[in-house]
Amino acid sequence: MLFLTRVLKEREVWIIGLLSLIIFLPGINWGLPHATHALGVHGWDMDAVAGLPTLVELHHLFIVPESDWYVAYPIVHYLVLGVFYTPYIAWLYLTGGISGSSSQYPFGLHDPVAVLQNLALIGRAVAVLMATGIVITCYLTARTIWDTATARFAAAAVALPTPIFYNARVGTLDIPVLFWESLCILVIARCLAFGFTTKRAIWLGILSALAVSTKDQATGPLALGLLTLLVIYILHQRGDASATGTWKFPVALFLSGLVGFAVVSGLIFWPQRLFDHFVYIRNYEQNFFGMAAVFIRPPTLAGYAFVTWEVLTELFFSVGPIFLAIGSAGLILTIRRNPFAQVLCAMLVGHLVLVVWAVRLTQFRYIILATYIFSFFIARAFALAFTQERAKWLVPVAFTCAVLGFAWLGLRCVNLTYQMFYDSRYQAGKWIDQHTAPGDQLAFFTSQNVLPPLDGHIGLIKLYADPTPMEEILQSRPRFILAQPDFSSKIGSDRSHFFPDTVYDQLGDLGYTISAKFETPPLFSAFFLNNTLVGPGYYVNPPVTVFELTRK
Repeated sequence: MLFLTRVLKEREVWIIGLLSLIIFLPGINWGLPHATHALGVHGWDMDAVAGLPTLVELHHLFIVPESDWYVAYPIVHYLVLGVFYTPYIAWLYLTGGISGSSSQYPFGLHDPVAVLQNLALIGRAVAVLMATGIVITCYLTARTIWDTATARFAAAAVALPTPIFYNARVGTLDIPVLFWESLCILVIARCLAFGFTTKRAIWLGILSALAVSTKDQATGPLALGLLTLLVIYILHQRGDASATGTWKFPVALFLSGLVGFAVVSGLIFWPQRLFDHFVYIRNYEQNFFGMAAVFIRPPTLAGYAFVTWEVLTELFFSVGPIFLAIGSAGLILTIRRNPFAQVLCAMLVGHLVLVVWAVRLTQFRYIILATYIFSFFIARAFALAFTQERAKWLVPVAFTCAVLGFAWLGLRCVNLTYQMFYDSRYQAGKWIDQHTAPGDQLAFFTSQNVLPPLDGHIGLIKLYADPTPMEEILQSRPRFILAQPDFSSKIGSDRSHFFPDTVYDQLGDLGYTISAKFETPPLFSAFFLNNTLVGPGYYVNPPVTVFELTRK
């Protein structure tokens, strides 16, 4: 508590926090839910829990559980958001904005469009605050282990990579879990710098429980990281003849983590929900939208090598080619003699082996912890280069690399923000609204989460690749059919993986022609090699093609 009070009095911490807010806030309103119909109740941020998913979770936890309970994620962040949602929900009840509760659209909301957008914004604001906390925590951790120069570089290096920059603005769990993990890393740093106390062990156990109960992916890196920390602790105790209470720190860490997990995971209050969650993740291949064969690699040497290469590729796009090289140099320079660097490397190995290899799958947002850890090595390499006295030629080289590396990251941030502001779906939604009349129908194969914002007068038909989409099209004859890539698509594709070739190739024969196509060209696309978040999949600014029935 004293440490937190002292930190809050520091001007530099406030400056870093303010700059982080300025960086993360633009684009927070990208792709908000447009709930004019039942298929528009979610925003474009795939796998987000902010908004309606949190209301559903809280309804199941505290009111009436239902059979369709979505238990893919642990409960901590739902409860965190619930704290922030409570005043707004209470205000809605007091002002007549909500009456009762219902699992059917419009869920008892008198203005579902405004309410669900406001809830999504509140959830995203929490993510912005947590992302700001991540940058500040990174600064404090680097300063604890090394010095202020390293801390400043670390804060700058962690704020700009695309996985952090994007997820800070949306309602997914990736920033919340990184927030708790970053606090764990800060406590680890303080243990190594100032001593292994029982109080720090208790805090580390509680924070680890919060991280794991926010998203399961924290388990792998924390397991190996904490194991490495305990090995360092035991070796330190054996080497110190005056040390007493060798087992006090490990016991306090274990018990606080165990009790903390029992409380925050819901084991005590909602045990069945936790058991159902374990069953879900145990059978993740069956629950993966029928996409297991596309995304998940086989449990072979080639399969593990492929996902490992994917991790390196995503880290390349996350920190950039220059910072990847600089960070690798920093890792090599620090790992032999620095226990903190050894713990960080153990966490990287834990993520790769116990998370990526375990599920044989990776996505760009899964690299977020590795990006955070790499910021320390990037920062340390720069700090050492700028303070090098015997090789003064390193200073101009380091300065050039810093300018180019931060420019690469900064321009990617500008590029992403531009695409969020001018996402092609905004224009597509306006065009569809202008060219449709009451009674018109629009069919689509992609997830309803990613549709353009549409007015309520158009009827929506969600088509499935199996079993008979062609028969449904022939029967309903919708006026429009929408084609756009989504999370399932390869970069360069113009439609979802779920849009079968057997239908797409026959649209002309069915009387459909392209009436409009919308695609906002990204900035600097040639320079960055890719024009969206690293795949697979399109998350921001996908091209949209509208087919219209012009011949019966």
